[in-house]
Amino acid sequence: DTIKLGLIGCGGRGTGAATQALAADGNTKIVAFGDAFENRLSSAKRGIKSRYKDRVESEGKEFVGVDAYKQVIESDCDMVILATPPGFRPLHFETAVK
Repeated sequence: DTIKLGLIGCGGRGTGAATQALAADGNTKIVAFGDAFENRLSSAKRGIKSRYKDRVESEGKEFVGVDAYKQVIESDCDMVILATPPGFRPLHFETAVK
Protein backbone atom coordinates (compact mmCIF):
# COMPACT_ATOMS: atom_id res chain seq x y z
CA ASP A 1 0.00 0.00 0.00
CA THR A 2 0.98 3.60 -0.57
CA ILE A 3 1.30 5.89 2.44
CA LYS A 4 -0.27 9.26 1.65
CA LEU A 5 1.55 11.98 3.55
CA GLY A 6 0.52 15.56 4.33
CA LEU A 7 3.07 18.20 5.31
CA ILE A 8 2.11 20.98 7.73
CA GLY A 9 4.92 23.51 7.99
CA CYS A 10 6.98 23.82 4.83
CA GLY A 11 10.13 25.46 6.12
CA GLY A 12 13.47 23.72 6.42
CA ARG A 13 12.33 21.37 9.20
CA GLY A 14 9.26 20.22 7.28
CA THR A 15 11.00 19.94 3.93
CA GLY A 16 13.75 17.86 5.52
CA ALA A 17 11.31 15.58 7.33
CA ALA A 18 9.22 15.04 4.20
CA THR A 19 12.34 14.28 2.15
CA GLN A 20 13.46 11.76 4.77
CA ALA A 21 10.03 10.10 4.77
CA LEU A 22 10.17 9.70 1.00
CA ALA A 23 13.72 8.35 1.17
CA ALA A 24 12.77 5.84 3.88
CA ASP A 25 9.92 4.18 2.01
CA GLY A 26 9.43 3.92 -1.73
CA ASN A 27 5.67 3.59 -1.28
CA THR A 28 5.21 7.03 0.28
CA LYS A 29 3.73 10.01 -1.58
CA ILE A 30 3.09 13.58 -0.53
CA VAL A 31 -0.52 14.43 -1.27
CA ALA A 32 -0.98 17.73 0.61
CA PHE A 33 1.04 20.76 1.71
CA GLY A 34 0.08 23.45 4.20
CA ASP A 35 1.90 26.54 5.41
CA ALA A 36 1.09 30.05 6.57
CA PHE A 37 3.24 31.47 3.76
CA GLU A 38 2.93 30.81 0.02
CA ASN A 39 6.65 31.22 -0.66
CA ARG A 40 7.60 28.52 1.85
CA LEU A 41 5.06 26.10 0.44
CA SER A 42 6.25 26.72 -3.12
CA SER A 43 9.88 26.35 -2.14
CA ALA A 44 9.26 23.10 -0.26
CA LYS A 45 7.24 21.61 -3.11
CA ARG A 46 9.86 22.61 -5.66
CA GLY A 47 12.71 21.17 -3.58
CA ILE A 48 10.98 17.90 -2.81
CA LYS A 49 9.72 17.49 -6.35
CA SER A 50 13.23 18.01 -7.74
CA ARG A 51 14.28 14.75 -6.02
CA TYR A 52 10.99 12.82 -6.00
CA LYS A 53 8.92 14.26 -8.85
CA ASP A 54 6.80 11.16 -9.35
CA ARG A 55 5.90 10.99 -5.64
CA VAL A 56 4.39 14.45 -5.15
CA GLU A 57 0.69 14.41 -6.01
CA SER A 58 -0.64 17.52 -4.31
CA GLU A 59 -2.49 19.33 -7.08
CA GLY A 60 -5.50 21.03 -5.52
CA LYS A 61 -4.25 20.23 -2.02
CA GLU A 62 -1.82 23.05 -1.40
CA PHE A 63 -3.14 25.27 1.36
CA VAL A 64 -1.88 28.65 2.54
CA GLY A 65 -2.85 30.59 5.64
CA VAL A 66 -3.10 30.16 9.39
CA ASP A 67 -5.85 27.53 8.94
CA ALA A 68 -3.98 25.55 6.28
CA TYR A 69 -3.30 22.80 8.81
CA LYS A 70 -7.03 22.04 9.01
CA GLN A 71 -7.29 21.60 5.28
CA VAL A 72 -4.27 19.29 5.15
CA ILE A 73 -5.65 17.16 7.98
CA GLU A 74 -9.03 16.95 6.21
CA SER A 75 -7.45 15.97 2.90
CA ASP A 76 -6.94 12.37 1.88
CA CYS A 77 -3.84 11.69 4.04
CA ASP A 78 -2.87 8.61 5.97
CA MET A 79 -0.54 10.64 8.17
CA VAL A 80 0.78 14.18 8.56
CA ILE A 81 4.12 15.65 9.49
CA LEU A 82 3.69 18.50 11.98
CA ALA A 83 6.70 20.73 11.34
CA THR A 84 5.45 24.15 12.36
CA PRO A 85 7.05 26.13 15.19
CA PRO A 86 6.45 24.28 18.50
CA GLY A 87 3.88 26.76 19.83
CA PHE A 88 1.40 25.78 17.09
CA ARG A 89 1.76 22.01 17.38
CA PRO A 90 -0.59 21.34 20.34
CA LEU A 91 -3.50 22.81 18.36
CA HIS A 92 -2.50 20.95 15.21
CA PHE A 93 -2.05 17.68 17.11
CA GLU A 94 -5.43 18.07 18.83
CA THR A 95 -7.12 18.68 15.47
CA ALA A 96 -5.42 15.65 13.92
CA VAL A 97 -6.55 13.39 16.77
CA LYS A 98 -10.17 14.59 16.50
